[in-house]
Amino acid sequence: MGQENFEQTIKDFILETSSTTSQLAEYSEDFVEYLQKTSNEIYELASKEWMEILSLRAPEPVEKLSLEAIQAGIAFVFQLHPATKYKNFLNKTLVSYRSNDETYFLDLNLQESQWLYYFQETKTIEQLELLLETGKMSEQELWNLIFDWIKKEIIYCSHL
Repeated sequence: MGQENFEQTIKDFILETSSTTSQLAEYSEDFVEYLQKTSNEIYELASKEWMEILSLRAPEPVEKLSLEAIQAGIAFVFQLHPATKYKNFLNKTLVSYRSNDETYFLDLNLQESQWLYYFQETKTIEQLELLLETGKMSEQELWNLIFDWIKKEIIYCSHL
């Protein structure tokens, strides 16, 4: 984009977008969407950087169960980790997640992104089993996805 074009884009954004908040960080979130006017590449890059900021600033879950607690038989539910952020682009869903104080990115296919949306609300094992009856994913594929996402801290388990 170049320094000169970037500065002009910022000026245009400020002139065209009135602030509805006293927080500069919240106001700058609208800048990411404004960049969609420039190019898809710049918009995707800015979105990725903003998602990283949000992931790093998100709180850690308070009632996150350990693997030992789950294996001990404590009733639990699945939840989307607060540091998991996602954005839909033309051909993909981009996910940012935090694991061990580092932010990572993952491109999801359509089926995986549908599961990500599903975990926006707390889910029990029984609710997952009902969805398996649709036949869109095998039980083994779903459990592999869930274990991978728990390991990456995209989702987590908490008390029922």
